[in-house]
Amino acid sequence: MSLSHLLFAALILFILLLIGFWGGKRFILRRRRPEHDTVHTPDEVEKSDVDESQILRTYFRGLSYVIANETDKAVAVFVKVAKVNTTTAEIYLALGQLFRNTGELERAIRVHRDILLRPNLPDDIRQQTFFEIGLDYKKAGFFDRACRTFEEIVEKNPEDHAARRELSALYVGMREWEKALALSRTSPTAENETNVIAHLTTEVAKAAD
Repeated sequence: MSLSHLLFAALILFILLLIGFWGGKRFILRRRRPEHDTVHTPDEVEKSDVDESQILRTYFRGLSYVIANETDKAVAVFVKVAKVNTTTAEIYLALGQLFRNTGELERAIRVHRDILLRPNLPDDIRQQTFFEIGLDYKKAGFFDRACRTFEEIVEKNPEDHAARRELSALYVGMREWEKALALSRTSPTAENETNVIAHLTTEVAKAAD
């Protein structure tokens, strides 16, 4: 079996496991729901069941495209579900990561960008999606775009250490010593980075000569 087929098989297994976990979690939550919770009308219950049935059918249609090696159609189907179902956004984050790790960078960027189109996306999912897009850009060699993405993340959340690490590595790789130094000095853990700050200060001085 070729590497591509192994990867597709792994993708199928991974998504099926997540679907199973998601479905099981919903079942458990329903079983644990207290009797005094909101009572839904028969029409509301029927609509909910229909929605879930449609989502599952869409999943398996996407998986059939994966099996047929029609990855463009598979991505389109999975992204469509991600736009309408917030609870499964993690699946599509993982899908984008898989594409990035296998060199399918355009698909990775497309999946992650489309997740951001989902209205009312939770802040933590939105933040993680931006981070994944930054990694996509970095691996694709779009370093300026990656920097801007991580800069935006750090601006919104100065204590995002993962984004800071990625941004610092990009600055150093691009020999943007002043930016790297400024980033280190504003780090919440700056007192533990004296050696790094000293090194960057030296590089800034060398670049000025």
